Amino acid sequence: QMKTIMEGIQGEVKVKYPSLKLQLRFAIVAYRDLKDKLPIMKIDFTEKTDDVMTFLNKITASGGGDIPEDVLGALDTCLTLNWSKTNARFIVLITDAPGHGPELNHDLTNDHYSKVSNSIHS
Repeated sequence: QMKTIMEGIQGEVKVKYPSLKLQLRFAIVAYRDLKDKLPIMKIDFTEKTDDVMTFLNKITASGGGDIPEDVLGALDTCLTLNWSKTNARFIVLITDAPGHGPELNHDLTNDHYSKVSNSIHS
């Protein structure tokens, strides 16, 4: 479904702005939780939707131990991507869980952030 969405975006932009020579590139930052085996995985910006799809098809839901995820770590990883210096840039955050900490999660009953954070930063 993601490939259809990405190709749809490309098609709509070409139809709406036919005189512009736009280069649409996509990057993905997939994130889990701080102590998971692969807490963050990424594919840097590319025009190749097939490469993005190959990356996405390798991702499985797993790990955790609590409900919140490392949203801020994912956003921090976004800053390391090969962003265009001159073009419009967008981040679309898709998540099914809140981030760690009271600033991002008002229900801390199942948030082990302080335990995880202390063990990682010690």
